Amino acid sequence: MSHKVLITFFSIIIVSSRFTLFAETQNEIPQKLQNFIEKIEFKKDTLQGGAIAILHKGQVIYKTTFGNQKGKTGRPITSHTLFPLASVSKTVSAAAIALMVDRGALDLDKIFKLSYLKNPVSLRNILSHTTGYKFSGNTQIEQGLSRQKLLKKLGDQKPQCKPGACYSYSNTIFSLVEEALNRKNLSLLSVIQQLRITLKTDGIQIVPIAPSLDIAYPHTKEKRKLNHYHSPLIIQKQLLLQLAFSHLLME
Repeated sequence: MSHKVLITFFSIIIVSSRFTLFAETQNEIPQKLQNFIEKIEFKKDTLQGGAIAILHKGQVIYKTTFGNQKGKTGRPITSHTLFPLASVSKTVSAAAIALMVDRGALDLDKIFKLSYLKNPVSLRNILSHTTGYKFSGNTQIEQGLSRQKLLKKLGDQKPQCKPGACYSYSNTIFSLVEEALNRKNLSLLSVIQQLRITLKTDGIQIVPIAPSLDIAYPHTKEKRKLNHYHSPLIIQKQLLLQLAFSHLLME
């Protein structure tokens, strides 16, 4: 069973500088957004780094990159730098699965049985955290418990309600999308690849990734490196996103 971490990338195409505010739309930008942009410009030099795009009424009205990928001596963050998004990965994964549903390759509501769960569930139940279980597994994940042992612990749990009758957010149970897709000879990797093809972008990758790709390493202000995409959080199939995706939303 693959324990790979998925990474999605969105990039901003910045032509002449590391900051762009589109003059033709500047007069139409609400004051609240203008104030927010001014705050970014004022404070960004004090931050470790980032890549930001703001979309308003179907247009990218502001985009900027700043800081370094890894500490003060790392390479500068650019429009092609990859950022880990932790649980936002679930949204991208769900979008990729929805694409396969739209193509008729998957059925969100077809009931099936997985060995780790006592009741039959649907793909919709897994994606919406409504399998009936109230077991997140977060403590065990942070302790470094292997996925095999984590799923065994899940198998020992009792459901608190029937599937669809209650909600409980779970990184552990969401990871079962892999087993659910395997039943149809698919994998999360294969559906993410289809999403990448559909969006016509190389901004969706799976680790291990090519050494030539740029990654922003998570860390604190005290320089303590936090390699989330190499941590036990691998269990939840984490994605990373590039900011370049902002312009794809307009196509």
